[in-house]
Amino acid sequence: MELCVAKFWDEVFGWSDYKKGAEYSVSDILGEPLQIKLKKKHPKQDDVKAREKTASWVGSAIHSQIETIMSEYDNVGSEIKVKHKNLSGTIDLVINQSIIADVKTGGESTIKQKIKKPEPWVVQLSCYRYLYYKQFEIELDDVGMIYWYTTDTKKFGVSKIKLMALKETVAMIKEFMVQMEIPIEDEEKCKSCSWLAPWCPVRSKCDFYLEDDMTKIDDW
Repeated sequence: MELCVAKFWDEVFGWSDYKKGAEYSVSDILGEPLQIKLKKKHPKQDDVKAREKTASWVGSAIHSQIETIMSEYDNVGSEIKVKHKNLSGTIDLVINQSIIADVKTGGESTIKQKIKKPEPWVVQLSCYRYLYYKQFEIELDDVGMIYWYTTDTKKFGVSKIKLMALKETVAMIKEFMVQMEIPIEDEEKCKSCSWLAPWCPVRSKCDFYLEDDMTKIDDW
């Protein structure tokens, strides 16, 4: 039986062994609450074709190689899985049990834009730093490192970013958990609106998002 070429590449680039260690991942905090809830409710639906995920696939391959190489260094921990309550993540690198670092790959224009506006990187590393603190009772430095590589122009470098204080990180995580507690009360309304469920890129204009009650979440 002849192998379908299109299906072959869809399976190659669509394959992943990634599994969340908890109900939510640190990456979810970077997303839109309603979108995350809808994805959770419809986990098998995906609006991105596997062949359009090559950048993600390349990134995963690089991270796998980093884990292999860094195992030879006594002072560097790599691919460290951390979890606290219902939030988990995987830290790329911890150097000398003091410096947290992440590895980023992508097109040069994307990397440059992130360097100028590193807020998503700050949020991500701050959450990892907090989870590491809760799991190992070690407070890492409040300056993180980003080791970046541009896949199109083959450039590389290191960027230092100031991280959030642990108290600020806790407040942000609690706010995220509050939003996850708000039920999707009328999915039909989402389906009929211009954003279309299950992928909704807008939260601030949605009635489901506006409720805010910090008392719903236990102390983190």
